[in-house]
Amino acid sequence: MSYNLKSKRLILIALVVIVGMSVTEVVTPKTKPNLSQVSAAVMGSEVYVATDGQDSNPGTKRKPLATLQKAQELVRGLVRGKEPITVWLKPGTYYVGQSLVFGPEDSGTNDAPVTWQAEQEGTVTISGGTKLQCDWKPYKEGIFVCDLPAAKEGKLKFSELYVNEWRQTRARFPNGDPHVPQPQGYILTKGAKPEWQNPPQRPHTEMYYDPAMFTKREWAHPEDAVVSCFQRINFDSVPFWNGQWHVRGLDRDHNAILLGAGGHQQLLWHYMQAYRPGIYPNMPFYVENVFEELDAPGEWYLDMREGKLYYKPAPNVDLKTAVVEPALLQRVVQFLGTKDKPVHHITLRGIWIAHAASTYFEPYSPAGMGDYTIQRGGAVFLEGVEDITVDRCSLEGNNGNGFYVNCHARRVKLTNSRVVDVGESGICFTGKDNYRPDKRYTCPLCGFVHWWGWDPLSEDDIPVDCEASNNLIHDVGVFAKQCAGVFIANALRIRISDSHIYNCPRAGINVNNGVYGGHIFENNDVHDCVRETADHGPFNSYGRDLYWCQNVNHPGYGPEGQKQHNGDSHHNFGSFGEIAKSCRETIIIRHNRFSVSRLGQKQGPGLQHPIDLDDGSSNYEVYGNLGVQMSFKTFCSSYCKFFDNVFVHSYSPRLFQPFDGHLEIRDNSFVDDLTPAEAENKFFPGMRFGLAGDFPAWLQDPM
Repeated sequence: MSYNLKSKRLILIALVVIVGMSVTEVVTPKTKPNLSQVSAAVMGSEVYVATDGQDSNPGTKRKPLATLQKAQELVRGLVRGKEPITVWLKPGTYYVGQSLVFGPEDSGTNDAPVTWQAEQEGTVTISGGTKLQCDWKPYKEGIFVCDLPAAKEGKLKFSELYVNEWRQTRARFPNGDPHVPQPQGYILTKGAKPEWQNPPQRPHTEMYYDPAMFTKREWAHPEDAVVSCFQRINFDSVPFWNGQWHVRGLDRDHNAILLGAGGHQQLLWHYMQAYRPGIYPNMPFYVENVFEELDAPGEWYLDMREGKLYYKPAPNVDLKTAVVEPALLQRVVQFLGTKDKPVHHITLRGIWIAHAASTYFEPYSPAGMGDYTIQRGGAVFLEGVEDITVDRCSLEGNNGNGFYVNCHARRVKLTNSRVVDVGESGICFTGKDNYRPDKRYTCPLCGFVHWWGWDPLSEDDIPVDCEASNNLIHDVGVFAKQCAGVFIANALRIRISDSHIYNCPRAGINVNNGVYGGHIFENNDVHDCVRETADHGPFNSYGRDLYWCQNVNHPGYGPEGQKQHNGDSHHNFGSFGEIAKSCRETIIIRHNRFSVSRLGQKQGPGLQHPIDLDDGSSNYEVYGNLGVQMSFKTFCSSYCKFFDNVFVHSYSPRLFQPFDGHLEIRDNSFVDDLTPAEAENKFFPGMRFGLAGDFPAWLQDPM
């Protein structure tokens, strides 16, 4: 991590220690308590946990428990529903060992919810990792080594490592920081073979490099390496997919990296006929987990054959006192129920949830028919839930998605929280996909036969009436660039408000399809996005929904062997009634500030659109927004309204409309004689964009 949350947390812990509250490590329970005695002791309303407690204790303030799992067991034994229950977590780091899973049996009620809360906000971490006991010895050239017998025994394996709560870099070529946008820290591919085709899936087996740019070091174990290859940042016929691959070996005679399994983010189905995925020439990549490339401060390498961890510390790291923590669990906290038996009325508050492991080698799935695929998981994962709140928490320092709401969910809230430095998307709301690759949809207007079809829409298995408000979201996409600060697909009435979103490789907010709809995006401050991609905006949406016809939006493509279709490629997508069968409720974008850059950073060289309603996005109202160096774009959109927006130093709207989409564009102001601040004061007096004033101090960025 690199945003000073660590130092704020240490100050808070120090204050707690001063007043006599100990901060130590988790203690393994020694004896099993009598739950009836414990229930009586805690009086049915408060349970206490401390890292120096004992699970044989009754869970009172004076005699706290030691583990979260034991507290969970105790709460299940209490009579719930009569009065609120609070589980107080005393300061320290709780290494859970396995995901902390809340089920229906852990639920509260509307009048008597269950709350898990830090006794002092910012002093409690629930960790998906573990603390290593390292006896460091000098190795050579500033590198140190320690023995990890569990690794040699196959009991300890990890791909992310934190030292003093900062993510370190697995030994790589070329050297670089994954937070820093390309081209720094990357070299370019020379292509790959065979050509990637799907379906059926016929992935690459080797990738080529320029020998003049590639490492000259010999690798003893290239089969341990991992390739990360990302999309080019210029807009051309090369797709925007990215991915990681295991390496099988090196063929230096042919300047080839031999590829194993991987590329799971690239499983796109329908659109492959238009933009085939895969590795193309001049795509940036790096290779990591190579011992011979361990040469820069902050790099590390785990030798599982010998059970040794090698690390080259930065000058400010004292290995005698350093806290070394690998990320182990892909999901740290889970709420898992069903539509019929949901988890409900539970709140987490004031907690740092960290050290979730990366997921880029796990299966990905479509989520709607936008360009994004998604790994359905996160550091905090919720499915089959109602009335769950995560408030005033930090999800900084996780390596997959941050906060993920999947399928059946009602009234889930993420509020007043920090989602920073995560491997993929920050906040996700996704429902069950109704896309079906085994069906065929025929456009009723031109007869084009698509190579997919649809199941009927149903609200049973989607997020409904959920929100993410007053959140700080930045520096997402450490490992995956086709991601977003906020990602939504197959959901109804999601509200994203009062949030500050920046430093994203692609969109700040992405709506991957418009089915169901009814979302509200308001009072957000979104800037410095599309830093490592192109043809996108800080807000992006796709509308490849039930009414959409590819023969109009992207004509000329079809499944292999299918004849070129000669039907009408300029027809509209139907009446508003037809559109509303898919986009059932209007999506509203209002009172936001969208800027190319507000940090003085170099703008990404790729083409950047503004509010980007792409590929059939329909039934939107966009009003009262401030755009700086950007306005809006449509592509085959229908029944959208744009009014009362102010655009400063911006170009005219980009309307790519082969048909009359019944767009309503009126009363928008384009201003060139005012600075952004002057325009804001003139047109939006008293309006706040981004975080509210009550955002927790311990979660704020340093000034």
